[in-house]
Amino acid sequence: MFKQIENNIENAIRALKQGKPVVVLDDYDRENEGDLILPGQKATEENIAFMLEHTSGIICLAIDSKKARELNLTPMVAADQNNSTFTTPFTITIEAKEGVTTGVSAKDRAHTIQVASKADAKAEELARPGHIFPLIANDKGVLGRNGHTEATVDLMKLSGFNSAGVLCELMNKDGTMMKATELEAFAKKYDLPLLTIAELYQYRLATEIFITKMASSTIPFKKIGELEMSVYKDNFSGDEVVVLSKPYSGNNPLVRMHSSCITGDIFGSLRCDCQDQLHKGIEMISEEGGFFIYLDQEGRGIGLTNKLKAYNLQMNENMDTLEANLALGLPADARKYDLAIQVLKYNNVNRCRLISNNPEKLAALRNVDIETQPVYCEAFVNSHNRNYLITKKIKAKHTIKGI
Repeated sequence: MFKQIENNIENAIRALKQGKPVVVLDDYDRENEGDLILPGQKATEENIAFMLEHTSGIICLAIDSKKARELNLTPMVAADQNNSTFTTPFTITIEAKEGVTTGVSAKDRAHTIQVASKADAKAEELARPGHIFPLIANDKGVLGRNGHTEATVDLMKLSGFNSAGVLCELMNKDGTMMKATELEAFAKKYDLPLLTIAELYQYRLATEIFITKMASSTIPFKKIGELEMSVYKDNFSGDEVVVLSKPYSGNNPLVRMHSSCITGDIFGSLRCDCQDQLHKGIEMISEEGGFFIYLDQEGRGIGLTNKLKAYNLQMNENMDTLEANLALGLPADARKYDLAIQVLKYNNVNRCRLISNNPEKLAALRNVDIETQPVYCEAFVNSHNRNYLITKKIKAKHTIKGI
């Protein structure tokens, strides 16, 4: 699967370097639409005219925050007042001060884009308002916000251009927005590379390192001896992850990605089997070597407060663990495994044996080119957690034996 993702990204990069546009699809659970994207430095009257012919005509220029500061472009509305569906980060519109007439022709818009996209572009070269709509991308790119704005800036950086890319939403002749099959047909008709934001997300996660190892120390533990405890920090968000590790032989270490559980791990709640899995996972890694990655994902990522509210719904409304989350307006499972993946990439782990019964964890590693073999994690059943484990087995497709 990752090889196909890699091919799609590399095809897009080749096209962009040649000044050709690419088609980028949104995720199906978002807008489910597509944008035509090209480098700001490669904007011409011809390719902007092509863009105007096939899109909504609202031509935007995605830039990073550094570029926005250099051009003195601030958000159109304050962050706490941006109530658009996806909090789209528009700035005030712009126009080149010189070299344009009305500013709206393909030639004029291409010129404005070229002026703003220069590495040494200055705020004084741009008039406000104008006919180009700048957008400020999240500093983490698609890893921080899965929008076309971030995808555009990420693609510009991957292709070796300045952080300024043109984008506009593709539209059918009848005025409706192109969806997946129509976007695929359009890309095929004009021989344009097509990729998804999800593919770009997986590609960056697999090929970049954006964490720093902040500290580590050898800790003696009861029963299992010494392990190294390390703290890694996300360079963008500042989020931290704790890792216990032990040297291993060969190139196929044991790995456990353990979601934190205050009620179980610390206080020994019988509603789950988290504490038992915690101890078992650490014990296995202490014997064979590998990585125990402790992720801050209380309640499958919804936090302790919501987890306790979900418990009440399970007790009082006869809901299962997944139904309770949904009843609170929350995802059944809000976890992401980016930091765990980064820890493995940081430590040059390309193959591992994953201690988990969760198919989502297995897929998360395989999707970023880590060859992964599942290792069964024993379920510890009691009268309080039996229904919880049955739900995980039936609805979440966990491999759980004995129930």
